[in-house]
Amino acid sequence: ADNWVSFAGFYWRIIRINGDGSIRLIYSGTKTNNTGDGAQIGTSAYNTSKNEEKYADYKISTIKNVVDNWYKTNILDKGYDNKVADTGYCNDMTKKSTEEFGAYDRLKNNKTPTLKCPNKENDLLSKSNNKLTYPVALLTHDEASFAGGVYFIANYNYYLYTDKDYWTMSPAQYWSNSYSVLVGKVSIAGGMDRNNVSYSRPGARPVLSIKSNVLVTSGDGTEANPYIIS
Repeated sequence: ADNWVSFAGFYWRIIRINGDGSIRLIYSGTKTNNTGDGAQIGTSAYNTSKNEEKYADYKISTIKNVVDNWYKTNILDKGYDNKVADTGYCNDMTKKSTEEFGAYDRLKNNKTPTLKCPNKENDLLSKSNNKLTYPVALLTHDEASFAGGVYFIANYNYYLYTDKDYWTMSPAQYWSNSYSVLVGKVSIAGGMDRNNVSYSRPGARPVLSIKSNVLVTSGDGTEANPYIIS
C-alpha cells in the first residue's frame, strides 16, 4: 500500500482519513522496512490487573502511560504537536454479552466492522473531553479489520503485519470464571486475536492524527518515497 509517511523523525502508515479530515497514522519505526521490534516503541502489558472488566479501559491502562511518555518525549517536547489533531479514539467498552465486548462480537461473530464508536459518551477518547492526556492512542480492531485483519486467520500480506504481536485498544472478552479481561491485538501472524491484559509480550504502536491543513511537502506515499510532513 502506498501509505507511507515521514513525520517527526519517524515513519508511519496511513490508517484512514477521519471524519474531521485529519489523517490517522500508526507508528512504524525509524526506517521504512521495519518489522518486529523496530515497528513498535516497546512491549508492555495492557494493564497490570486483569480481574475486572474495568481493566480493559484505556484511560486507566498501563499501556496508555507508555504511549503518553513516548508522545511527550518525541512529539510534544520536540515541537511537532502543533501538527497533531485532537480527534477521537474508540475504546469500545460496550458489552454484547456477559463474556463479549462489542468489537469482538462485531468482528469474530458477524464480520461487521464500523468506524463509528458505539458509545460516544463513554468510549470516544480525546484530549478535549479530558479522557486523554495527549492526542495519541492505539489502533482499534475495527480499523485492523478494514485493513485486512480477520480473527484467528493469518495475514502476512498487508501493512499491519509486523511479525510481532501488538495491542489494539479494543476490549474483547471477560472470562468471569477465571476473572480475566482480554483485549484485542494484531497477532504475530498478522491476524486478529486477543490476550489477557496482564500479558506483557505484545508491543505498543502509537496512533495519532495529522491535522487536515498540514501540508505534504513531497513524496508519493511509496516505501521508497514516503509523504514528507515537515
